[in-house]
Amino acid sequence: RRAPKSQLKWQTSVPLLVRAMLIADQTLFIAGPHEGTDNHGLMHLAEPQPGALWAISAADGTVQSKHDLAVDPVLDGMAAAGERLYLVTRGGDVCCFGGDECPVRIGIGRGRTVP
Repeated sequence: RRAPKSQLKWQTSVPLLVRAMLIADQTLFIAGPHEGTDNHGLMHLAEPQPGALWAISAADGTVQSKHDLAVDPVLDGMAAAGERLYLVTRGGDVCCFGGDECPVRIGIGRGRTVP
């Protein structure tokens, strides 16, 4: 028997160089630095830079929300648990999104919390 053909449900272009991606429930989260004009963001991947976190509907690809990040995430630096999203930045912070007390940033190895 032949495997059924996969059908593309949706696709969209985003102005980010996606470094982290995670699906939780029916939401796809993507995060990374801005691509820059004509993908010039690629030239600066070696250094931390501003970026964004997007929440996208896994069902139809519509953007549900966007959040600016002061520093882009580390590669694959995103996890979800207990209705919260955790993201690690290349600046050394762990960011928590969701719940009443989030977003919260915790400096790794610096022993401080920054609201």
